[in-house]
Amino acid sequence: MNTNDTLSTLYAVQADIEEVAAKLLRDAQMLKTIIKRQPLSPELTDLLAELRRDGDNIKTRTAFFRGALVEHADAEHADRMRPRRVARCVPGSREDLVRRGALLVKGA
Repeated sequence: MNTNDTLSTLYAVQADIEEVAAKLLRDAQMLKTIIKRQPLSPELTDLLAELRRDGDNIKTRTAFFRGALVEHADAEHADRMRPRRVARCVPGSREDLVRRGALLVKGA
């Protein structure tokens, strides 16, 4: 995968995580209001279930984000490790290399 693709994936996942985290915060504030108003409200169980789902959603997206981050790092590493050019010996420099103690591979 291309590093630009992985970066755009990372940004999209980060935005999703931030959106779910903001919703989780809003729901927690609503929960606080409901508990102050009426401690045994039936809305409370529905809200708690939704908070649990959102928490699980954040865990899932965080795991995906971690995987995408590793994939991005691997793609960058592979890009950096790709040889840029091949060095070739010209006949005159081969003798210089041998004089300096270089080992030559047959057929190179």
